[in-house]
Amino acid sequence: MLKIALNQPLQSQSKLFEQVQSFNDDAVDLARLITNFVDNIIEPLFTLGLDLKNPGYLSLLSLVVFAPLPITSILILKLNTKSKKANKEFRKFRNINQSAIGMVAQRNLTSKAYCQSDYEIQLIYENLNQQTGKVDELNDIRDSKNRVKKFNEVYREISTNLIIMKQIYLEKFTIIESKRFTKFVKDTYSQITESFEFIGQLIEQKNMLDHIISVFDLPQEQQVFDSVSQVVEWLKKVSTKVNIKPIPFKSLCERNLDLEEISELNKNENTKIQINNKPVIELQNIQYSYNNQKLLNNLNIKFETGISYALVGETGCGKSTIAALMIRLYNLNNGQITLNGKDICSMNLVELRTQITVCNQFDFVIQGLSLQDNICYGEIPDINKLNTIITITEINFLKLDEIVSELSGGQKQRICLARALMRQHTQVLVLDETTSALDDMTERKILERLIPYCKSKNIILIFIAHKQLVMDSVDEIIRIEK
Repeated sequence: MLKIALNQPLQSQSKLFEQVQSFNDDAVDLARLITNFVDNIIEPLFTLGLDLKNPGYLSLLSLVVFAPLPITSILILKLNTKSKKANKEFRKFRNINQSAIGMVAQRNLTSKAYCQSDYEIQLIYENLNQQTGKVDELNDIRDSKNRVKKFNEVYREISTNLIIMKQIYLEKFTIIESKRFTKFVKDTYSQITESFEFIGQLIEQKNMLDHIISVFDLPQEQQVFDSVSQVVEWLKKVSTKVNIKPIPFKSLCERNLDLEEISELNKNENTKIQINNKPVIELQNIQYSYNNQKLLNNLNIKFETGISYALVGETGCGKSTIAALMIRLYNLNNGQITLNGKDICSMNLVELRTQITVCNQFDFVIQGLSLQDNICYGEIPDINKLNTIITITEINFLKLDEIVSELSGGQKQRICLARALMRQHTQVLVLDETTSALDDMTERKILERLIPYCKSKNIILIFIAHKQLVMDSVDEIIRIEK
């Protein structure tokens, strides 16, 4: 089913991917339903048919023992339907939580750079609360079913004993017949109850059966081949194991910052941000090596307020590494980076990453949240600022309360840029290829608004870019040699 979904148009893929997660559960339910058919329907009807041949059980008085069965069976039928619905919703929230945890792992660097790990955890907790609510509902339904069954059991025992005493007194039952009658009543209660439970499952499973059938009816992508070799290559491609492309960031285990980050981020509640009206960030004799190869050697750069910069250079020369060093995602081998004259190594990580914002071309948008929640990303909403930023970033494809779903690369980058601008205490804004997926016209409009906006807010604006349009728009170009 997943292979079929991948071949569908983007508009229908999202829904199909959701179905993939629940398809296995539905298939298991269907298999269980089929295997239980004999036990829950055929065998009970056969047994009842044999027992009813004994006319001694059939009298108006003996039928009183079965009086509550129609009502209690219907109650069980309704409770089963309600239970199945709640169970499906529970599975849905469980699958959402599993996907959400996986997406949080992918957004790991974004949440670190924006100091929003608490916000990400809050989103997971909200989903877990919904899942827990469904667990409580399932427990309530189970308790209700148990109460109905308990009532059946108590009524059956009391009424059976009273009827047997009456029939023995009237000399219509012998001791042996009384035992048989007791067993017959007990079996009938059990078999009718099980049959109604099965019927309830059968009715409720119709939607599940339609879901499974729809998997096999999905339209296939038509392939046109010019030769047998092309057919063979295509079959190899769709039948081999999928290799997931890794997140385009260096492995976190290479940084050796985890324990330090945990200890420093725990201090965020007491962190006080001191804003400088004329921020300055300076790199002094920076040295950094990766895999025993020098990437940056004695690099000296000074970034000042009122000037927009573009870091340019060949691929792999270390431009993105500079951004990562500024917010201490990597440790310097030698040298010093200062923000407003203060060594960033002496700063709390929250204090540092609150003042220096790095927006990467691979930053994520959070599907399922509204546009406003994606832009604010844990920040307190300021509607006036939000509207200004939406104008700057040319976000005209969604309303604030619309849920973010399938977007183009350029649309995602504009939302990520808006998120970076929405931060309250940013003094240095580093845009690492953030506009790389935009067309020239849209990018020009954004740059014309973005650069003056940052200057008016005393934000040092640093582009990491290869595009000529960005280089032509900034005040100063700094070339990083490989």
